[in-house]
Amino acid sequence: MAMNVRARGDTLVEVIVSFAIFSVVAVSVSVLMNRGLAIGQQSLEISLVREQINAQAEMLRFARYDTTNPTIWANVTVNKLADAGKAAARPSTCEVVPSSAFVMHPTAVAGELKVAVKKVDNNTYESPQANSYVTSDGKAFGMWIQAAQAEGSTPSLPAHDFYIHACWYIPSSSKPQTLVTMVRLYG
Repeated sequence: MAMNVRARGDTLVEVIVSFAIFSVVAVSVSVLMNRGLAIGQQSLEISLVREQINAQAEMLRFARYDTTNPTIWANVTVNKLADAGKAAARPSTCEVVPSSAFVMHPTAVAGELKVAVKKVDNNTYESPQANSYVTSDGKAFGMWIQAAQAEGSTPSLPAHDFYIHACWYIPSSSKPQTLVTMVRLYG
């Protein structure tokens, strides 16, 4: 049997080049998948925080129009800031909250669902890890509300601006992610 001298296999250079191309493609796909997962995680966190912000806004509205307990509305509006700009400012860190901050949380009174106001301080606030939320007993994790006198508010038509802050850390950054929403209520 005669051996064909011209027929031969892949050279070492060809194998190394093909392995290098495969490695670049594999690493690129891995980076793209990680980026996609990070974007999905961030989107989920923002959605969860938006739900918590909406819940705080709904409890503020409930407190405003709850005729059975007007003291809740008085407690909410008592700590108004003169400067709405300070209330609207985005925080640079999630560890410190303003002294005028508070949160709303649901509570049951005589079998009826009501809302309660809880001042945010060192005992009722913790820096969040994954996203911002308020527990059913009023402990705040990266979330607080600040009240301010609305611009153009008059004694005959008082208006209050409530700035609902959410602050949390995303896994890929040391800088906090923040959301601030303003709700205006009259009366």
